Amino acid sequence: MKQNKVPSKRKRRLLLIALTILILIILYQLFNWDGEGFGLWSNGGRERLATPVCRQYYACPSGSFPVFVSSGEGQETPPSVCFDGRYPKKEQDTEFNRGLLMVTINEKTHSIEKSSVFDIYSHGSGALEEALRATRHGILLIFASYDDVFYQLSDYAKTLLSELGSRAISELTYRGTWVFVAQKGGFSNPPTYEAISFKSVNSDWADSVSVSGCFRVQSDLPEGNISLSRGSSPSTCDVEEQCSDEEMPLSVSSVEKPVNFPHVCVDGYVVTYSEPNRSHLRGLNLIAYNASSKAVLKVGSFDTYDRYFDNDRLIKFLDSIPDYIWVIGVTVDEATQKLEKKSMDYLSKFGSSLIHQLNFRGSWVFIGYRGLKGKSVYEDLRLGDGDKYGKTVTVRGCVPKKLGVLSRKKVWSREVGMFCSGFQGYNKFCKQRPYYLPIPKSSVPENLRSSPVYSMPILVVGDMGTQDAQLSLLESLTSLLKVPGMDPAMVTLATQGPDFIDEPSALANLFGFRYEWFDRMSYISLIHAAIQSMFIKEGNNSDYIIVLESHITVSPDILAYFAQTLPALESDPGLLTVSAWNEHGFRDSSGDPGLVYRSDTFPGLGWLLSRRLYSDQMAYAGAYICCDWPSHEGWLPYDQRRGRETIVPDLSRVSRVPIEDSFTPYYVFLNRYYSGTRLSSTKNTNHTLINADKLEDSQYTSYMETLVSTNTPLTIDNSTLSSCLSGNFSATVTSDLDKEVGGSIFLEQSYSADYRTFNAIAKCFSLFVDGATNKLRSMHRNTLRFTTRSGNRLLLVGSKSPYYTHRPNNSFTVSLEQLNYIPHSIDTQ
Repeated sequence: MKQNKVPSKRKRRLLLIALTILILIILYQLFNWDGEGFGLWSNGGRERLATPVCRQYYACPSGSFPVFVSSGEGQETPPSVCFDGRYPKKEQDTEFNRGLLMVTINEKTHSIEKSSVFDIYSHGSGALEEALRATRHGILLIFASYDDVFYQLSDYAKTLLSELGSRAISELTYRGTWVFVAQKGGFSNPPTYEAISFKSVNSDWADSVSVSGCFRVQSDLPEGNISLSRGSSPSTCDVEEQCSDEEMPLSVSSVEKPVNFPHVCVDGYVVTYSEPNRSHLRGLNLIAYNASSKAVLKVGSFDTYDRYFDNDRLIKFLDSIPDYIWVIGVTVDEATQKLEKKSMDYLSKFGSSLIHQLNFRGSWVFIGYRGLKGKSVYEDLRLGDGDKYGKTVTVRGCVPKKLGVLSRKKVWSREVGMFCSGFQGYNKFCKQRPYYLPIPKSSVPENLRSSPVYSMPILVVGDMGTQDAQLSLLESLTSLLKVPGMDPAMVTLATQGPDFIDEPSALANLFGFRYEWFDRMSYISLIHAAIQSMFIKEGNNSDYIIVLESHITVSPDILAYFAQTLPALESDPGLLTVSAWNEHGFRDSSGDPGLVYRSDTFPGLGWLLSRRLYSDQMAYAGAYICCDWPSHEGWLPYDQRRGRETIVPDLSRVSRVPIEDSFTPYYVFLNRYYSGTRLSSTKNTNHTLINADKLEDSQYTSYMETLVSTNTPLTIDNSTLSSCLSGNFSATVTSDLDKEVGGSIFLEQSYSADYRTFNAIAKCFSLFVDGATNKLRSMHRNTLRFTTRSGNRLLLVGSKSPYYTHRPNNSFTVSLEQLNYIPHSIDTQ
């Protein structure tokens, strides 16, 4: 039998030596760790500290500073932060609250500037987003989680943290732990420390994670990624004509892809780039040029394709440029993915009229300056087409030191032309190019100018599903420009995305409105998401917003209408909202611009939404509690309205595009609701409401009691009722009425919810009866007010109304027995 060989002494000796070396290495790592972070093998000859600093045993290299960060664990152990031997104030008291701890470190003094905790679980990430955007270029940021920071952490907040260099934030899950150390600066390879852990199936929270080491602080923080110098060899800048002494030859060209540098030639000298990496030029490139001294003063490159933070840097750059110093702007590759409206607005202040039209992979060149009295002549734009780049843009010629400007009408025509060249389906608009200017607030009656309505955010919910919907949206936006005192900067257009967002964005920019898109969702969810954004994400401080739904146009006096009804809404807790839509606003049942009513339904389309109502019944409960169905079905059912009423006009201040006869039987009633001959206020821009001061509950009650007692009571016999149902009622019964006095029709009810007589009379005046509830809409305590086509003011009063007891002694009540004379084709049950 063959036996195994015993290892020789030589082999055993070599094995023992190898094992000894391995043990020495392990001991070296355990007791001679250099503190550079994450197990570096050498301390680089650095001095061992007598007392550890932030758990570092060796002094950090020059320019680096010791740091230790650990997350919280569960709800018991708070996070811990140490930077260069300094701790946040609460570190000593261990009183950190649930949420994300953010500590800011001064990049020059290395002292702690501020520590904040954001309870994202309870309040969302809006405050965190604002804090991140407010931090300056170069500052150091330390983050540590405690309890949970995943729930309600928005994608936008994750994007901002990713721009700081985080690679793990997108992977964070519920009750996971996360720590992160970074420096804000837009570096191509930002120095960061980061760690993350996930909750296991069998645990309530993830384990605590920590990072430690020597963090290198970047000290060279240029305004942009490039520097420029003026070439030594003069040229003509490819300008063919001879420039005068008051002019200078100039040529600026955009770049489609970052394979070449932008071409900039001023006064015969080509501006050269010292940045060797062309990819660092992606986005918007701005050059500050002194036309008097003929010197390049400043340069900035802003990657608005990839970084939201570069919008803040761009605005800071523009703020630092004195008046009348030229700003030469040129795009490289793509500049719009994260280009924000506030950046475009700033460039508009320097004379740009086309920057708002810039789309994905579009090409743009611009020369302007702060203090320019109008829009610069020296600007051009070529739109991108899907994934295709816009053609290279060049501005070339003899340019005067004092730049020329375009007329306002020329600017509008130019912007419309640019829009029409990029989008189809607007033939009539593009051919006529109607010229609109916002009507100034000076056109508003003096007694209304101080109303907060004229500074309220306006939300327009858009639909781009069909070409008809696109044209309808164009009409909606156009109608807003005809409203005196309307501030375009307060209007936000919201549509679904991310597909086909270029067109609504360009349309909004054309009118000077803001634009926001929301991920694919139902129309109802879109409304709720847009409302939430207006109140929370946008940081709006207004107590109200104006909501305008899709497919509507507004009347010129809509803001004046809201301004006159807002005081009642603010003072009366029994009021839910103010609507600009009258559900009975047909030709035969409306027409008085001076009348407003209280209604027990909540018609949508155009209305005032208070922050109080949003917070109470929308913010946390979601769309299903208020708006889980189309507004024409009546938002907020009775139990959710809690007895509160809505102010509605007799003459609607919004108009709905008629519904086509192509709906399923379930939606047949929409043809009646929308497609009848409806009226709206279209001419007078400032109608005065005659009873706006009587809308508060007690005053309106007294007002109604007086109307019931003083109106002329109408007698409805069987013959008249039959005539009514034949369409001759208003002509026969109301012909002798005094229009200033009005008339009343009293109706018998067996119980409070008995609407049979109401429904019968409703058919005489084209009033709208809800097909689902078989109830006359927009009533007030079993009464209904409306105006006939001939201008008579009528009042229907049920016998179960509290106002019924105030009827005149000689009044007549339509009885339930009379309904037997109604033809069987008329359903009153």
